[in-house]
Amino acid sequence: MIKFFKRGDGLSLTFIQYLFLFFIFSFLGWAVEVLFIFIVHNRYVNTGTLNGPICPIYGFGLLFVLKFIYGLNNVFLIFLGSALIATVVELIGGLLLYQILHKRWWDYSNIPFNYKGYICLRYSLFWGLGGTFVCYFLMPVILKLNSLLWNLTYLYYALTFAFTTVFIIDVVSSFLSIFKLRSKYAEINNIARELRHLGDEISRRLVDNVPDLDINKEELKFEYLRIKEKYKNLLERELPKEKRFFDKFPNLGINNILKEVSQKLKDDFNEN
Repeated sequence: MIKFFKRGDGLSLTFIQYLFLFFIFSFLGWAVEVLFIFIVHNRYVNTGTLNGPICPIYGFGLLFVLKFIYGLNNVFLIFLGSALIATVVELIGGLLLYQILHKRWWDYSNIPFNYKGYICLRYSLFWGLGGTFVCYFLMPVILKLNSLLWNLTYLYYALTFAFTTVFIIDVVSSFLSIFKLRSKYAEINNIARELRHLGDEISRRLVDNVPDLDINKEELKFEYLRIKEKYKNLLERELPKEKRFFDKFPNLGINNILKEVSQKLKDDFNEN
């Protein structure tokens, strides 16, 4: 078992060191998420809210763990504290992003014991386990490397300055993209309403077993393709840089509705 630093044992970090560790933690969080999605879905997705390989929510969460949890000698308190910190950070992050874009970036509504879809017990337990693992095995290694690099003063400051500069540029660029995306949500919601109306019409046909001419079936298919193309053109012509948000956060787009209506069309054709 790796020995913890205890309070007063010399774990005293400067602001620059905390800032540097924020970038390290943010990168590691991003790397874990990308690896998880690649293993589960066999595809690469840049899961960060920013353009670069970084997830600031992990950076803030692990800094709080480092400040208030790391160094405790009680495993249960480490688990509980990590779960609590990560859950609070996730809740605040979700609420802030919803206020900015008026859309959910993730949604746990279908998972038991959730709070308004922003947080849920299952992931809180995962965060607790993850925080415990980090405190016991990962944090001591990171702090040791950080201490060694801190001795190379000029390099440490240069790296921190470079990370900070790139981070600020990335934040500004990403928020400009987010606000542009927000301005287009009226159009996206209109497309979603058209799709839902079409889906309701197909469902009515299926339930009522309405006999239709072949041309009416083709009209339904044509309408679906028209709406789908309208959505595709909006993303490719007006929101090319913002398309990445729809890959990272499916709740922002209407891909699920497209799949649902497409399946209803197939059922309709098979039924008739």
